Amino acid sequence: VRSFVEMAEESDIQLDTDTYDVVILGTGLSEAILAGALARVGKKVLHLDGNDYYGGPFASFPLHSFKSFIETAQQPPQPKYREDESFEVDGRSVVGVSLCGSVTSATSLLRSGAEFSTTSEATLADVKQGRRYNIDLTPRAIWSVNPTIEILVRAGVNRYLEFKCLDHTYVFLDGKIQQVPCTKGDIFKSKTITVQEKRQLMKLITALTKPEDAEKAELEAAAETPFIDFLKARGLSQNLQTFIMYSIAMIGPDQRVDNAEKLPTSAGLERMLRFLRSLGRYGNTPLIYPLFGMSDINQAFTRFAAVYGAVYVLGHAPSRILVDKNDTSTSAAGKVVGTVLGAKQVLKSPFVVASMDHVPSFVADTESKFMSRLTCCVDKTLDPDGKDVLLFASIPPHASAEFDNPDTVYILQLDPSTNCCPAGKLLVHLWTQGSSGSTANLKAIAAKLFRNDASVEGDSRPLIEWMSVFEQRIRTSISAERIPQGLVIVPDVEQSIDPDAAFQVAKKLFQQMYPGEEFIPEVPHPDDVKWGVDEEETDATSSEPTPSTEAQEQVTPSTSPSAPEQKDSDDMPAPTSFD
Repeated sequence: VRSFVEMAEESDIQLDTDTYDVVILGTGLSEAILAGALARVGKKVLHLDGNDYYGGPFASFPLHSFKSFIETAQQPPQPKYREDESFEVDGRSVVGVSLCGSVTSATSLLRSGAEFSTTSEATLADVKQGRRYNIDLTPRAIWSVNPTIEILVRAGVNRYLEFKCLDHTYVFLDGKIQQVPCTKGDIFKSKTITVQEKRQLMKLITALTKPEDAEKAELEAAAETPFIDFLKARGLSQNLQTFIMYSIAMIGPDQRVDNAEKLPTSAGLERMLRFLRSLGRYGNTPLIYPLFGMSDINQAFTRFAAVYGAVYVLGHAPSRILVDKNDTSTSAAGKVVGTVLGAKQVLKSPFVVASMDHVPSFVADTESKFMSRLTCCVDKTLDPDGKDVLLFASIPPHASAEFDNPDTVYILQLDPSTNCCPAGKLLVHLWTQGSSGSTANLKAIAAKLFRNDASVEGDSRPLIEWMSVFEQRIRTSISAERIPQGLVIVPDVEQSIDPDAAFQVAKKLFQQMYPGEEFIPEVPHPDDVKWGVDEEETDATSSEPTPSTEAQEQVTPSTSPSAPEQKDSDDMPAPTSFD
């Protein structure tokens, strides 16, 4: 297995253009969105990735590629650094700094000890079936109403994508999987909470969505108090507190009922409103999932960027980043002036954006959190009604004697309608905050939910056909003192159930790089674009970049998937913002 540095030095690739506004390294979700935003406002973008696939941490793999990725991560990393080398750029002597040289993205992203096991060799032997899997490295679902959806629509990339609304959301309480009520009718039919708790819950929902003046004052007064204290002050039972926090507010995996003072009431109520706003937008549940996996969103944004002129090269990372260490006007570490592609081609650019897989050696020793993951293929659904459905479930910490998990565990079950697994199979993702024993805890939960032996009679639980367990790094901490002006590091996004953080990171970095530019101006509908119009017929004063004529077919709606259809729902009170 060769490192990015070795592959770059052996490459004979030569680009026709050697000057760009921005060179981006890595095609993770934040990088893909950023590339699209930059290209949309007319920046000249070169997007490189040492991997031969799109997505970085948000990649989706067919079964055989996923198995190979996990097996590669089992090898200990062997960084291959190079000494600094001098180059000349525009008559100046600059320093070429080697990339950190991780063997592959697998060894950089995953901790050692990743496992892949199977109870059915026939599954791996069937290559055709294996290609019908799209296995997310970082599974996420998307809230039906949130800024992420707005950006997808504003950029027009929703025309490249299709989504499916989750059929059900569940929570594990008292050793049972119980449906989260998503309508007023569901609340009153639910057996999860008592009649009194139902009334208390409806009263709280009404106070949030249609607050009276006194209720507004109460909510504003409690804004900075711990969310758990706010729920207790309203006289809610322990069961209802747990239900609200982990099924409706869906607080983070690192927050528990017993230490949720990290979460203020304002944030907790905003999370509840996020749930309520999203109900009925595209279906009965608040979450949607992209068909073919999360990496389709990455590819939609790279396609969007390419339409506006960005250049893409997969399987090639630069061998070095060029830094003028004599220019300390804005940073003591110097100033970035470009990269070296292949052995010697110098590419000039004032900005180099690097994912955590492509950082230079002087920022390689970053601090990491990690997320514990378990992915498996089963032959039968987790749904209590026995239906093959798309569902999301959460297991609150210590909410059941059956699952003694210290942190929230999330479960996402994908059925064949998502194009992520073949017919007759279901793909199940489990994840939780990484901690001592978290991986063993996921295995214990899987052992409770599934069976490994098909020969045992009377066991009706779903049968695991293959399973993978691994720990995924979240690399975030970098010393700003070591970063030269123009080098933009993209951190891994924090663990969550949605990809919103990746969009926020992209917007923040864009505004830092070009503070006067608009982040992804609204894209005209393809039917409104006048293709092949002579230049003199256009507005000479307009600097608005337009898609190249070669991209016309790519953005035609008839060849592009559409966004999900909106559905009306008046079953719950109309949500309003929490001020």
